[in-house]
Amino acid sequence: MAETPVFVSLGVMPDLSEGAVQSLSKLVSDLLDGRSAQISLTTAAMMLGAPDLKAVRDAMMPPVGKSVVHETQRFWRAADAPTSGSLEVSLAQSASEEAARFTFRLAIGGEVSGEMETRLRFVSADQMSMFKGAKFSERMASDKAISESTLPLSPSAVGDYVALAHDANPIHVDARAAKAAGLSGPVVPGMLLCALSEAAYRNAAGGQEALELKTRFMAAVPVGEPVRFILVPRGVGRAWQQARVFCVTENDMIAAISDIRGDV
Repeated sequence: MAETPVFVSLGVMPDLSEGAVQSLSKLVSDLLDGRSAQISLTTAAMMLGAPDLKAVRDAMMPPVGKSVVHETQRFWRAADAPTSGSLEVSLAQSASEEAARFTFRLAIGGEVSGEMETRLRFVSADQMSMFKGAKFSERMASDKAISESTLPLSPSAVGDYVALAHDANPIHVDARAAKAAGLSGPVVPGMLLCALSEAAYRNAAGGQEALELKTRFMAAVPVGEPVRFILVPRGVGRAWQQARVFCVTENDMIAAISDIRGDV
């Protein structure tokens, strides 16, 4: 029987900086070559930059001698979530030498408005080098699929994202640290791929907002390479109410698969 998570209040968080959210939207838009970058669900990741959450950020770092792999990420918000009021945050977390899970519950005015869950695995350099992903096949898509490509995810763009998100993991910006972790070089943060997936989905779905995004990461994306998103509608009746989004690297490997549920 699954263990019921115990949430501990972290108190009231300051509102997400409007400047940080605008900077993230502009960064995503620039990486999509100027195309629309409407994002709202994945901006919750910016919350991790709050000074009061430094201890949580530190807990996300791997034990000495290991590196961290972002296994899965989930964002969810209630369709009728309040749009104003103080943001109260609580956290349920579990950790071992091999893995960690962080589930943030967000509430406004005492009403649960959303959740953000991050699952991490702590691995050796040898284990890290084994994460290769799977080859993307066009058979995974459909004749209604839409493809959207990014510009190269440059070191400066990744550096800008890392600064906005207060991501201290050196494998995103430091070649020496990345190679010591078992990688060929710096890799793109998974949270940035989630933001790009949300923007690509909203473009494909005519601006429809995303209420839930669940991502499974399968392979690293090297900094400096572009990715493409293959968006497959899976809704019944209203095609883009649900979609599967494949994030595919330059050599056609699946870096991540996101399942997105849109506003009804």
